[in-house]
Amino acid sequence: MNDYLIEYKIKTLSELWEPFEYKGFSFKNWDFSGARGCFGDAWIVSRQIEAKNAQEAFLTFQNELNSIVERIGFISQCSTTINSQPFLILKLNSDEEKIFFFLNSKEVSPVPLHFTEEEKDALIKLEGFEKQDVFKYLNESTNTETYYTRLAMLVITLESIAGEKELTEKCKCGKERKIIVTDKDIIKTLLNDEAVFKAIFSYNGGLRNNLFHGKSITIDKDYAGVIYKKLVEHFNNQFKTKISTDVVDPQRTFGGNYMASRCFWKPRDVSAKIELKILCELPEDDFNHQFDIVVVENY
Repeated sequence: MNDYLIEYKIKTLSELWEPFEYKGFSFKNWDFSGARGCFGDAWIVSRQIEAKNAQEAFLTFQNELNSIVERIGFISQCSTTINSQPFLILKLNSDEEKIFFFLNSKEVSPVPLHFTEEEKDALIKLEGFEKQDVFKYLNESTNTETYYTRLAMLVITLESIAGEKELTEKCKCGKERKIIVTDKDIIKTLLNDEAVFKAIFSYNGGLRNNLFHGKSITIDKDYAGVIYKKLVEHFNNQFKTKISTDVVDPQRTFGGNYMASRCFWKPRDVSAKIELKILCELPEDDFNHQFDIVVVENY
C-alpha cells in the first residue's frame, strides 16, 4: 500500500475565512491576505489516502468528496463545483523522484458557430411547428452549463413534443377509468433506438423516473448528447431544415469551457514545492523549466 496526498480545486463564490476539516478532508480558501481577505473564487480541499495506486486513491477521494461538495453548494447558497477543476496526486512514500500526477485545467473563451443562410431558412421553416414552447425548453437546455440540468430539460423537450394521450385503465375494484399519460410511442419513434428509450423511459429504474423523483442515477452514456442529436434529426426530417448534426460540442455556452492537460511530472530539483496552488499559478515557461513530463496520461 502507498500513501498519496491529493489536492483538488473547488470553484465557488463562497468565501472560506477559517479553514476547517471534515471527514478526513481539509478545506481552505484558495488565497487569503489580511489586506484583501479571501480571493480566488475557489477553495482547496486536500486529503491523504492509503491505496494500492494513484487511480484507486483518486477514485476514493472523488467518490467521498462529491456528496460533500454538493452539500456545501446548498449550504453556502453559492455556485460550487469540482467539475473540470485542477487536481494534484503526489505519492508520499517510496518515490525519491517526487513524481506526481497533475490535471491542469484553465477556463477558456467559448468558440462561436456561424449563423448562415441555412440557419435563416430553418428559422422560417420552424414557424410552422405548433408547439413553440418546445424551443423554450431546448434553449434552456443549451443555456445551462451542468449535465444533469441539460439532461432534464432535454427529457422535458421530448415530452413536450410527444404531448399526451388518453388511456382506459381498469381499477382494482373492476371499474374502468380514463387517465392521461405522455405519448411515449412518439418519443420511441423519435429516438429510434430501443436501448436508449428503455434506459431513459423504462418504468423500473429509467433515468427519467429516477431523476424526476429525486433518486440516484448513474450515467453510463452521454444520453443528453444522444437526445439532442435525435431532436435535430427530427426537425430536419419533419421540416426539411438543414441544422448541422456534425457540429463538435453542440449546445455551446459562454462559460464552463475548459482546456486541460493530464500528465505525470517530476521536478528537476527534488526540493521544489509541489502544491496545487503553486502549480496552477506558475507561468507556463517557468513550469516547463522546473518540471519534466514523465508520461501524458488520460486519467
